[in-house]
Amino acid sequence: MKQQGIKHIRSAPYHPSTNGLAEIFVQTFKNAMQASENDGHTLITRLSTFLGRYRATPHATTGRSPSELFLQRKFRTKLDLLKSDVVTTVQDKQLEQKKYHDQHSKLRSFTLGQTVTVRDYLSSKKWMSGVIASILGPTMYKVKLSNGNVVVRHIDQMRDRQFADTEEENPFEYFTSRAEMTGSESSIESPRNSPPQRKTYPRRDRRPVERLMYPPLLKGGGMW
Repeated sequence: MKQQGIKHIRSAPYHPSTNGLAEIFVQTFKNAMQASENDGHTLITRLSTFLGRYRATPHATTGRSPSELFLQRKFRTKLDLLKSDVVTTVQDKQLEQKKYHDQHSKLRSFTLGQTVTVRDYLSSKKWMSGVIASILGPTMYKVKLSNGNVVVRHIDQMRDRQFADTEEENPFEYFTSRAEMTGSESSIESPRNSPPQRKTYPRRDRRPVERLMYPPLLKGGGMW
């Protein structure tokens, strides 16, 4: 397809409104130059300032500035320096999230060679004991299990060995029962080697609802 070039069409004599856009720009340019006469800058500086602001101003019809239409990107001005960039916005949000997280979280860490209990996803046991083999990061550890395997676990998947029991599904169940047994002074102490007693609850007597056992009566005394 042959591209069409710019065709110059002259307006009618003594009728400047035919080329109204050009006349409006000339008027805008003259007003800007006249308003900046007392700024103390040279004519070149005043002209560059005017053109920069004019080209960065969004057009009323297109909604985009002339520089954006020409360069296919937004023209950066001094006004953009007052706006926060993406990096600053992300950092502020992260600091705010950290602030709320630290209010409810507790600092946990393990040392090299410490005995721990970690989640096991390959066997029937839910927890297995192991030793910290290496520290990969603030929350990541490499643990050598009791069966010889080496796994990588997050700190949320680990417990201190002294607060866990590998034979139970819940590592805190033993100490919960112990706390219930020793919480009150009137409770009877159990033998030291006896297993923890689980708390039992009375059974509830469940009976069907009587209004659902019989059909409703009609107003005349009959039944459905």
